[in-house]
Amino acid sequence: MRYFIIIIALSASLFAATNTARIRTVALFPLMNLAGSGQLSHLATSIPNSLSVSLVNTGVFTVLPKDRVSAAASGRSDLEAALAAGRQLSADIVIIGSYHTFMNAIDINLEAVDVKTARVVVTEGSRGKTGIELFDIIEALSARMVKRMTTELPPLDEYRVEKNVVRVEDVYINDLRKDHKFVCGIGYSEEFVWWPNDYATFGTSIRFVGGYGYGPIFFEFSGAPQFIGIDSDYVSDVNVRAGWHFIAETLAVRFDFHFPFTFTLLANVLWTPVKRLTLSAGAGYTFATAMPDLRATGVPNLKAGVEWLFLGEYGIRVEAYFGMYDLFGELVTDLLVTETFIMRFDF
Repeated sequence: MRYFIIIIALSASLFAATNTARIRTVALFPLMNLAGSGQLSHLATSIPNSLSVSLVNTGVFTVLPKDRVSAAASGRSDLEAALAAGRQLSADIVIIGSYHTFMNAIDINLEAVDVKTARVVVTEGSRGKTGIELFDIIEALSARMVKRMTTELPPLDEYRVEKNVVRVEDVYINDLRKDHKFVCGIGYSEEFVWWPNDYATFGTSIRFVGGYGYGPIFFEFSGAPQFIGIDSDYVSDVNVRAGWHFIAETLAVRFDFHFPFTFTLLANVLWTPVKRLTLSAGAGYTFATAMPDLRATGVPNLKAGVEWLFLGEYGIRVEAYFGMYDLFGELVTDLLVTETFIMRFDF
């Protein structure tokens, strides 16, 4: 079926080879301030304004008024809102981006996205200092972005549109593959159990991790078999997770379910302040246990973690889980620490 569609598209392009040019319409959105710096918050609009002037001066782009763009997107600047506003305003291209500041350093990133295919067609970035040279950085970044857009996004014509049917189909399939995200890893778990009379036990186990995500939704499974050093047939840990990124690559919610030693459900918030670094924190409740004499006390369980991809797709994840239980009428404190080497990749 796919090859039949391509043949039709190629045939149509042969018989519709007119050359009526139409310049592309562009919608620019305020940049996201990832660091939340109030001192440089004006850059969210001043950088797009600089880019807008450069685009208009080329004569091959039409830039939509920023008031119309802001109203259509309800003030949002994420990709999902930008594409929805772009379709509403009949724009061909939306430009989004972000900047991150740390002390006197700044990192700026811009993306031009095709509204019809949701494909990033041009991307540019700059890094420098926030002093007087910042004006030169913005000017140079705008010039590079406009130059590439002029080359890679020339005016549309009927013949190019028909030819692009084949190219867009192939690109769409490639982008669809990139929406599939996988994670796998192997690590180490340590469990510490303290009794009221200062008696403590310690156990260790290997941990295995595997997960899958599609778009903003992700799932994960991890397990640690029998803990060596703790005398119980029940002491093992299986963790099933499901989450959703409600702000792309920045904020997510995740629910963790631990079993079979205890049956615990936790709600977590995940924050990615910078690329490849994710912090997590959560709280939950143990509502059942596997041992007849072990009961939950009603004290909430806590969880915290950090994940750092320090080598491209490879990195480390460290998590700590804290809970309290009633065993034979005594309050027992449990701390589970895991260190996992992980790999994340797209398909």
